[in-house]
This record gives sequence, C-alpha cells and structure tokens, in this order.
Amino acid sequence: MKAFRLALQYFVSKKWGAQTRLAETIGISQALINSMTLGKRKGSEELRREIAAYFGYGYEAFLDIGREIIKSDTKKPSVPDIKNKDGILPENIEEILKKLLVICKYEEEKIEYISAVIDITYNRIKKKNRKL
Repeated sequence: MKAFRLALQYFVSKKWGAQTRLAETIGISQALINSMTLGKRKGSEELRREIAAYFGYGYEAFLDIGREIIKSDTKKPSVPDIKNKDGILPENIEEILKKLLVICKYEEEKIEYISAVIDITYNRIKKKNRKL
C-alpha cells in the first residue's frame, strides 16, 4: 500500500485544504484521510478506489502514480510542466505536444495540457489570420 499512500500524499499536498475537501466529498473523517497519508491506516479497497476516483483516476492508474514516485525517489511523479521556469508557456507548440505525450498517462493532467495546446494553437491561428 506504499504506492497508494505516496500517490495520496502527492495529491493532498498539491492544494491547501485538500484533505478536508476530500473527506467531506466522500463522507469520511479528515482524521482518516490524515491517517492514510501517514501510513497509520490503509482503509478498505473500496475506500481507496473512491479516493482515486475523487482525484480523477482509476485505482490502478492511481497506484501507478505512487509506483512512479517510488521509482523516481522523489515526492512527486515525473510529470513535466508545460510552463518554463518563469511560468510562461513556451512558444514552440512542438515542445508542448512532446510534453503532452509524456503526461497522457496521468488522466487528470490531460485536460490541462490539451486545453493549453488548444488555446495556444487557436491564438496563433487568430494572430496569423489578422495579419492576412
């Protein structure tokens, strides 16, 4: 269950209050979520599946994220960010598409990447049409 715990830690650490929102949404105590993130309790498989679904993943995909964290020996999966170090989207659409291909195995991230690609492509087409 280490893979599940690490994936859970990763997702609840992304946003302040995530444990509380998760607990309220699926109808369990925040203390149980906290115990699960600390490895003190593992919860039933049904509960773990609900938690994975809450974050937009199937159970196995959620475990894969935890396994990725174990392999990478870091606190997060090796998921590239489409923004550069200054927080700016790159101009090169090919760079975004390459990163999109890497990230596609993480369902939650797909939407953000695909949305960014569509927005950038749309804006570039719009700019080109204005110049004509």
